[in-house]
Amino acid sequence: EKNPKTNLKDLLKTIRAMQDNGVPLYVDSIIANKGVQIMSAHASKGLEYEQVIMMDCTDAWMPSRGGHNQNYKFPDTITLSGEKGSEESARRAFYVAMTRAKMTLTMTYSKHNGAKDVSACKFIHETEESIHPMEVPDSLIKDTILSKIKGTSTDIKVNDEYIAEALEDFELSFSAMDTYQKCPISFYYRYILKVPAIEKEHLAYGNAMHYGMEQFYRDMRKNKKEFGPKTDIIKHFLEYMNKNEHQFTSENFNRYRERGELALADVIKDFNPKTSSRVEQKIGNCHIEGVPVKGFIDRIDFLTEVDVANVDYKTGKYDKKEYLPATSDFIGGQHWRQGFFYFALIYAQGLENWVPKSTTFEYLESSEKPTVEMDSVGLGLIRQQIKEVSSSINKQDFANGCGEETCQWCNLQKQIKL
Repeated sequence: EKNPKTNLKDLLKTIRAMQDNGVPLYVDSIIANKGVQIMSAHASKGLEYEQVIMMDCTDAWMPSRGGHNQNYKFPDTITLSGEKGSEESARRAFYVAMTRAKMTLTMTYSKHNGAKDVSACKFIHETEESIHPMEVPDSLIKDTILSKIKGTSTDIKVNDEYIAEALEDFELSFSAMDTYQKCPISFYYRYILKVPAIEKEHLAYGNAMHYGMEQFYRDMRKNKKEFGPKTDIIKHFLEYMNKNEHQFTSENFNRYRERGELALADVIKDFNPKTSSRVEQKIGNCHIEGVPVKGFIDRIDFLTEVDVANVDYKTGKYDKKEYLPATSDFIGGQHWRQGFFYFALIYAQGLENWVPKSTTFEYLESSEKPTVEMDSVGLGLIRQQIKEVSSSINKQDFANGCGEETCQWCNLQKQIKL
């Protein structure tokens, strides 16, 4: 199982132990018709390519007298074609790599490895093929790389067909819509290219708080609609935190854990859960203004048999700006839009003829419980926003970002412009 506490030192120690004991490290082989194939000399046996580049063709290929190669060593039990002697095995591997080229073979090496001088592998000079050495100055390499970087287009231009394919089954969630409204560049990287990013600590902490509340209700469902002790909320919170400890620094992990325990201890004092509530209500396979949409609602409480009130858990501090309603020239605060997005979702799904009346945002670290009340004007505005955002996305309008100094995706674009 994955050990979240493993660091680089422990990983290297494990790999060395595997090497010493002959335990193989299995990897997935990714083969594509187009692109650059990266492989070892042994793995290339039986394959052919128009162009082959052999890197680091120095004396590192030669087995050292001390038994340790600068880069790696061949296992003592492995030779090619039954030869004995590690030098002959290395020579054969070098020959295998050379003969993979059908048209052009390029062998590269550096004369220096840090402060240490290195020399070209002697196998190069043993070949009878015509070799044309060419020394490449460091300044030329640097200038070439810089020219490539500076010549990179600052506009986001990816194959239109790729973007169209990425959007083919795309369903607009509130998170996706909010991301686009704040920064189209961010939306592009996160939802089109799906660039992985490390989850920020405060988001992991928020997920842990949500998990504690959610699992408390799920336990009730499993236990014939009987709630367990409210302290189980804290227990589930700690389960999530411990499982995801690797997402925090050691110091911040303890700080967030203590912070969450104290906050939830206050929550459960006045917490009166209802067995009729729905948690993590998933809504999908529906359309708003012709736009495929989806979403998750943390909790839905029943006011009557059909009237419902949505509940969304929040961590952090209450900010009244997030609840300002939309106008003709203002899209509205984030939480106002979220509340009305949920209203529109429920109406679009037609969930058991439910009638949404409100969305309450319960702050788990304070007593704040601001509520967004349902009204037809706000519902019309959010539906129009959904339609406009979807139209812009399908037009592939991702060129302009938010420009905020803290936006990692806009900063990435700035780096490309250098």
